[in-house]
Amino acid sequence: FQIPRHAVRKQPADSRCLTDHQRQQVIYPAATVASDNHIGEGVLLPAGARVNTNITLGPHVHLNVNAVVSHDRVISENTNLWPGSLVNGDTQTGTRVFLGTGTIIAPVITVGGPETTCAGRALRS
Repeated sequence: FQIPRHAVRKQPADSRCLTDHQRQQVIYPAATVASDNHIGEGVLLPAGARVNTNITLGPHVHLNVNAVVSHDRVISENTNLWPGSLVNGDTQTGTRVFLGTGTIIAPVITVGGPETTCAGRALRS
């Protein structure tokens, strides 16, 4: 099983040939995921990732180790949260957003896409 590179993942799903393994959700036992979330195909949640309540993770979203998504949040397709990213409640990301290590998104923020890069920054209104 191999997770495709970001350049491959960011292509629209209908324009690429994905194996059944690449369409599967990969949720590690040590990830914390509330039961009322909507998790899209190809989502990766490794050990230490935390997805609290009322979250939608679009197709091929990757949360890295210790990335946290709080509540009432939409993470759009092909978004990547690197280690230690914190996304507070009542916010939304565009498609293909990259949040670098240690990024903090304040409540009630929309982060546009595609290809937004925010490494180690605090985004607030």
